[in-house]
Amino acid sequence: MLTPATYASRYLPVQIRSGENFVPVHVRRYHLGTPTAAQQQLWGALGDHFNQHKKTDPSYALTLNVNNAALPVRGREEIRMPAVRPFWGKGSPEDCQVVLQLALLLNLTTADNLQRWADENVGLDCNGFVGNYLFHVVLKKGWSVVDGADDPGPSKTIDKLFHFVAGKDESGAVDDLDELDPQKTYMVVRTDQNGRVIPGPHPVGHIALTEPRQYIGSFSTMNLARANDGMFGNPALRTVEAAGPVKGVGQNWMVFVKSLKPKHVFQVNRDNIRKADPVKLAPLRVS
Repeated sequence: MLTPATYASRYLPVQIRSGENFVPVHVRRYHLGTPTAAQQQLWGALGDHFNQHKKTDPSYALTLNVNNAALPVRGREEIRMPAVRPFWGKGSPEDCQVVLQLALLLNLTTADNLQRWADENVGLDCNGFVGNYLFHVVLKKGWSVVDGADDPGPSKTIDKLFHFVAGKDESGAVDDLDELDPQKTYMVVRTDQNGRVIPGPHPVGHIALTEPRQYIGSFSTMNLARANDGMFGNPALRTVEAAGPVKGVGQNWMVFVKSLKPKHVFQVNRDNIRKADPVKLAPLRVS
């Protein structure tokens, strides 16, 4: 099974066919909330494209390339979700391939400017990354499958994703850091001061995954400023996460500074994002 870091690498870059060549584009923008105007521009241009071609050829299909396989599309409704999700920070790597190809095919940008167009218009937020990983990697659902109401997908709130892993009663949450198994992948979520998982988007929550076999029992760094953050000498897990201060998906050492009074809650800090956070974590259930 792909690890979170390996899955993240599929965004960095995605390969977009342009004629006989492929253009590498990094989906590296953190995006939370409302799409840019480019989303409606693309959707309208796609409708015009099909209307124009079907006047002379009712059987016309637009052929896209996803994961090096031809994808014939006979109408824009067939790809409504893939064509929309990247603008909301919820796209899978395959969704991003679809949108970026359409941007070229519909002349919304050029191959030379495709990276800039991507940086300005598409991206990924934290539960977009984790939800896609759970749905497509852990549950092994095909890229074109849309998650149902009870599935852990990219549009689900953070608390629902956490409860998929830890249980609705959160009995699967880690209560003692001595329980940590470096071989496992953990889901880490931000809580409020009472230990309640913040669902997002208002107030903003956060969710991350840890990379298996990436564990430090006693964190240290040459950056002495981290000593003031209480990070030295404490256990740390390597996280893979989409977070605002970094460009899209990145990795951090998340250091567990101390236990807090609410059950299952720990204070953490990260080496690249200096922000103290109360969090809960639970191991992924992998079949």
